[in-house]
Amino acid sequence: MEFRRWVNPGNLPPMVGKLVRALVLFAMFMALTETRFWGILEFRGFDALTYVTAPGESKLPIVIVGIDDSSVAELNERWPWPRRLHAKLIDQLHAAGAAVVAFDVVFDSPTTPEDDSALEKSIAQAGNVVLIAASARQNTSHGTIWSRLEPLPAFVAAGAKVGLAHIEFEPDLVARRFPMAGDAFWKETLFRMRAANPGVDFDSTLKEDRLIRFIGPDHSIPYVSYARVLGRGQPIAPGTFEGALVLVGRETQAVADVGLAQVDMFATPFTAFTGRLTPGVEIHATMIDNAVTRASLGEAPSWARGILLLLVSLWCAFVPGEFRLLRSGLSGMAVCLGVAGLSYGLFVGANLWLPVIGAIALAVSSFLIQALQAYTEEMRQKSRIRAAFSLFVPQAIADRMASQSTQLEPGGEEVELTSLFTDLADFTSISEELSPSQVAQLLNIYFDLMTDIIFRHGGTVQGYIGDALFAFWGAPVPDPEHRIKGTIAAVEMVAAEDAINAKLREKGLPSVHTRIGVHSGTAIVGNIGSKVRFNYTALGDTVNLSARLEGLNKRYGTSLLMSAETLLGNPQRGGFRRVERVRVKGRDKPVEVYTPCADPWTIETGDRAIDLYLARNWAASSDLWRAIQARDPTDRVAAYYLGRINEMEKGDLAVDWNGVESIAEK
Repeated sequence: MEFRRWVNPGNLPPMVGKLVRALVLFAMFMALTETRFWGILEFRGFDALTYVTAPGESKLPIVIVGIDDSSVAELNERWPWPRRLHAKLIDQLHAAGAAVVAFDVVFDSPTTPEDDSALEKSIAQAGNVVLIAASARQNTSHGTIWSRLEPLPAFVAAGAKVGLAHIEFEPDLVARRFPMAGDAFWKETLFRMRAANPGVDFDSTLKEDRLIRFIGPDHSIPYVSYARVLGRGQPIAPGTFEGALVLVGRETQAVADVGLAQVDMFATPFTAFTGRLTPGVEIHATMIDNAVTRASLGEAPSWARGILLLLVSLWCAFVPGEFRLLRSGLSGMAVCLGVAGLSYGLFVGANLWLPVIGAIALAVSSFLIQALQAYTEEMRQKSRIRAAFSLFVPQAIADRMASQSTQLEPGGEEVELTSLFTDLADFTSISEELSPSQVAQLLNIYFDLMTDIIFRHGGTVQGYIGDALFAFWGAPVPDPEHRIKGTIAAVEMVAAEDAINAKLREKGLPSVHTRIGVHSGTAIVGNIGSKVRFNYTALGDTVNLSARLEGLNKRYGTSLLMSAETLLGNPQRGGFRRVERVRVKGRDKPVEVYTPCADPWTIETGDRAIDLYLARNWAASSDLWRAIQARDPTDRVAAYYLGRINEMEKGDLAVDWNGVESIAEK
């Protein structure tokens, strides 16, 4: 079916056509939002709401005693720890006034009689202990069998309550729901809390139809290290556990001795934003907080989502009227912000989660479908201009000319850019030994690789002049990262020399050596020429200086020279060494030039050697340059300075000499 016929099926009256399109979109998105994939996508919206509305801390006196890495190191015991340690922990917490002590640790197997007896005694004396039962999965030839691992009967007989420590997952393996079990660990812990304090009120009906409102990322609930409770390390502030509900569980991630610690770490809505998992004991603590504060969330039913989709579809079809990019875009944006605001309001004020990603996607799709028809017509017009000018200018320039008709006239504008010039060393001598076709083949290979690097980093190749290449970044489209991209491209172009020469050798052609100059500043960019013929280019001091820097490579024996202006604020600065401060022909203001260097020692030593050189301390400077040469005998910058120092020591030095070298040649 053609696009036009879909936009207005059967050439129906405009209003009827809009209604048909609205209903078709509604039906499509209603079916789409019921799929498992879309359900996972909607949960990303839930995660975002959780992230932006999280209180960050619990108002309840809940404290987690973490079996953490520092405790493993302090206690110097292999896991499972002797139960006498857990017994001592219970005694300490009971003495400190803890209202409930709940262990997210399975005690299903006997250990030594002495240790088991100590734990049994502490449980009985405290009278406020909750232990977990765990679910264990076993794969058999008949399928998967789930069994329940209960604490030792002696511990239960001593007075410990038991709750099933189970955490529910969504299909994307993120914990968001309350567990189904009627004797869930969080619930039994609160029943024990109510026994100690009858005034505690909580919602005990919460199950898998309720969503957890997470307080924050991992460690949003106060943690105290297990070892500190036993008196190891920094003392705990008095009153920390007075009347508190204390949960004990593993939070270690780095120490293998705690035994499969990763099974107690879970993805939560915050994992997508922080990249961190949350200990299971903290998820249980969050459920307890939700039950007491009535902060858990319900999920809006399917019919509510359907009504929302229908209203959004009808709005997008009729409210903007005839399609106009700005008007229709603002209308669609208003719908998106409206449904997002509705979801936020219900999430915060009514503890209700209304999934709205489907409604937002419908609004965006409706706008795109309406825009596509106008866009298609506009593209036909622009393609004529683009097809003509792409024969003469780079594709990016042709695209801009097609979108802005004012660019078809000669003129220019001042922009901030990074300019790059390249040249081939001794190309005149090389070309004398080759036939014209071989010269063309050599240049094609060289320019092909260099142009690919420049384009890959968003540069504009203005043109080729003999064996020289002129490119710049920051135009025709302004780019705040023009310095960074130009620097990276220049370094890659130097590194590409081996690949270029390998291709040349395959064709029986001689190797080449490229020299590059880079400078950043303002330049006039635009269509320079007459009304009948013009060229898109850049002009000015910035461009001239980059060309001068390319030629200066011969002076130092370098492949790439870059001005300090290009490296200003550039994160690539650490990979360059200072060379010299020079004043090029035709320019009064001096410029400091740099060249790539991968050795931090050479960069630092070279800087000190140049400072000594500028201070006229020739001997000390020479020593450092010789040290650099000893490290790398091929270092051409060191050789240059040793030669300059030798000249300085022999000749007369001007009184006002400041180290700036004036370069007469171009």
